[in-house]
Amino acid sequence: MELRDYQRECLIKSRNAIRRGLKRGLVSLPTGTGKTAIFSHYPKLFEGKMLVLAHREELLDQAAEMVQTINPDLNVQVEQAGRRADKDADIVIGSVQTLMAPARLSRWEPDEFSTIIIDEAHHSVAASYLKILCHFGLVPDVSGAATKAEAKSMYEDFAPSESAPSLLGFTATPSRTDKRGLEWIYDELVFSRTILEMMEAGWVCSIRGQRIGTDTDISEVKVRAGEFAVGDLSEAVNTAERNGLVVSSYLTLAAGRQAIAFAVDVKHANDLYESFLSAGVKAGVVVGETAADERHTVINEYRDGVINVIVNCMVLTEGFDAPITSCLLMARPTKSQLLYTQMLGRGTRTAPGKDDLLVIDLVDVGKLGVPSLNTMFGLPPKLKVDDDDVLTTRKVMDELEAQIPMSALDNAVSIQDVRDLAQQFDPLNAARPEDFIQATLAWVKTSFGYALSMGDGGHLGVIVGHLGASEVRMRGRDGYTESLGWHKYPQVAIAMAEQWVRANRSEQLKLLENTASWRGGAPSEKQLNLLKSLGVRVPVGATKGDVSTLIDAHMAGRSDSRSQPPTAKQLWYCRTNRITVPEGATKGTITKLISDYRNNLQEVS
Repeated sequence: MELRDYQRECLIKSRNAIRRGLKRGLVSLPTGTGKTAIFSHYPKLFEGKMLVLAHREELLDQAAEMVQTINPDLNVQVEQAGRRADKDADIVIGSVQTLMAPARLSRWEPDEFSTIIIDEAHHSVAASYLKILCHFGLVPDVSGAATKAEAKSMYEDFAPSESAPSLLGFTATPSRTDKRGLEWIYDELVFSRTILEMMEAGWVCSIRGQRIGTDTDISEVKVRAGEFAVGDLSEAVNTAERNGLVVSSYLTLAAGRQAIAFAVDVKHANDLYESFLSAGVKAGVVVGETAADERHTVINEYRDGVINVIVNCMVLTEGFDAPITSCLLMARPTKSQLLYTQMLGRGTRTAPGKDDLLVIDLVDVGKLGVPSLNTMFGLPPKLKVDDDDVLTTRKVMDELEAQIPMSALDNAVSIQDVRDLAQQFDPLNAARPEDFIQATLAWVKTSFGYALSMGDGGHLGVIVGHLGASEVRMRGRDGYTESLGWHKYPQVAIAMAEQWVRANRSEQLKLLENTASWRGGAPSEKQLNLLKSLGVRVPVGATKGDVSTLIDAHMAGRSDSRSQPPTAKQLWYCRTNRITVPEGATKGTITKLISDYRNNLQEVS
C-alpha cells in the first residue's frame, strides 16, 4: 500500500518515540485519513507480538483485513466471542468486550505483547479498557482506591515498567465531554493533524453548512453527565413538524445526495424514516436492535445508491465507512463535541464525483452549549458556510479576527457582514477605557480589565473580577506578578494605581500622561510595521499616541496570558516527562520549558 506523506511521518515519529522509551503515546487524526493503514504498518517497525483493541465488530474485521493485507506473511487472528486467537498468532485483533472477561484475559501473559494498539482511543478511559490495560501493566490498579481523587492521584503518579508493552492509541476525537482526560493514560501526543490541515491538503473533502432553525424548545431537557437525557430529548424533538422539517430541508438543499440522518433513539429513528418514505424519498433505517443481515442489506443498498438516505441512532457514528456520503442531517442535538465530531466524520471522506459535504444543522430553541458546524470551526454562530466552504471561511476569519473581536460578530450571517463589521469597528474605541474610569494616564482596555505600559517591558494591570472587584498588579518583563492592592470598583483601583505611579515612577509621568505632547505626533514607521505584522488595522488619521494605544492593548493582553499560572495540562506534561518546574513558574515559563524539551527530543530522534 502506498502511504501518504503524513502517514509516513506518523510512522517515523511513532518509531522514534518508542525507541526513546515512550510507553504510552497518542495519535490524533481526523476520520477518513487512514488511521488503520498507519497502525497496520507497525509490525514492520516493531519486533514482537502486537495486540489491536477495538470495541465494535466492524472495527475488528476492518482492522484484521487491513493488517493481514499489509503483512501477508504474519499470522493475524481475531479474539472475539466464539473466535479465539491461537497463542502463536503474530497479531491479535481483540474485542474489548471479550477480553475484559477474566477467563479470556488470563489467556495472555502481561509481557506477551510488545505493542498494543487502541483503535478509537477516546474510549480508553472506560472501565473495560482500563481493566485490560491494567492487566498489561499500562495503568495502575485502582480497585483499592477509596475515592475518585485517590484514584486520580494514583494515575498521576503511575509510570509503566520497562517490561510493559508500548501503547499507541488512535483517535479523531482526543477530548471528552465527561472531563476524564486521556492524559490519565497517554503521556504524549506523538502525532496529530487537524481536519482543517487535512482539508487544505485535499485528504478530506470540502465542507459546507446550512443552519435550519426550528420551533422546538430543548431548553428544559434534562442533562445527565454532561449530555442530554435521551428519553427527554426524544420526547422534545420527535415531532411530526420537526421531522417534516428535516425531510423538507433535505429535499430543498440536498435532493439526490447520499445522506446520513442522525436520530436520538429508536423511536425517533423509525418515525423520521417514515417521514422520508411519506415524502417519496428512498430511505432505510438501522438501529441497535436491527438484525445483522437486515443491517447489512440496508447498508449495502445505501452504498450502491439504491436508497439515498439512511437514518440511524448511535449505530453509524463509528466504524462505518461510506465515502459517497455527501450530506449529514444533524437531527440529534448533543452537548458532546466528541459525538458531533464522530457524526461529522461519517461524511468527510473523499470519493470520485464528490465535490463536498453538506452538513445540515437543526438549530432548536434554547440550544446553548449544543455543538454545530460553526462551533466546531470557531465561526460566528449565525454565519452561513454555504457559498464558501469551511476552509475558505476560516481563512477569511483568521485575517479579520485581529481587527474585530468574536463577540462583535454574533449576528454576522455572511462573510460580507464580517468584512463590513470589521471596517466599521473602531479598534481605538475598543482599546480606550470607558469615560467613567476618568484616567489621567494612558491606560488601555484589555480582556482582563485595564493595563498601563510602563515602558520597561512590564505593565500595571487592573484585573477586574466578579462583581467588578479589581486588583492592581505589577507585571515585569519576566512575568512576575506583585499585588499592589484592590478595590470594589475598577475606577478607584485605577486611581490607586496612578497614585502609586506618581509616588514610585515619577520620572515616567511625562511619557504616561494622556496629555503628553508626544502623543499628537505622526506614528513612526516602526509602530506602523508592528501593527501590520500583528494584523491590527490602523484608523485613518491615527496619531502616534493612538497607535501606541493599539500596540499597548495588544501586548498587554498577550503578556497577561503568558503571566497567568500554568495550566493543569502543562503541569501534567511536565510531570509525566520529568521536567522540573521552578517554584512560581508562569504559563509563559512552562511554555518555554516544554518547547526546549521537545526541541531536544527532535535532535535525539
